[in-house]
Amino acid sequence: MVIDYLREHYLADGTLPWEGNLCRDLDLVEHCVHRLFGGPLAAWKIAGLPDPGEEARTYMENLEPPGHV
Repeated sequence: MVIDYLREHYLADGTLPWEGNLCRDLDLVEHCVHRLFGGPLAAWKIAGLPDPGEEARTYMENLEPPGHV
């Protein structure tokens, strides 16, 4: 379900969807991408999507996990 959403969003927009939108649209718990995959970059790779580019990759790698202070 999440993987399909990522692929569909990429095909439509060429970008990673905001995690909040993805979780809300799929009626999943908050921070679902972190909880299921450990973060958006891991989910992106599992979805088999092409390299998002250095800027997007850096952004995804630096997103703090839920509960991080």
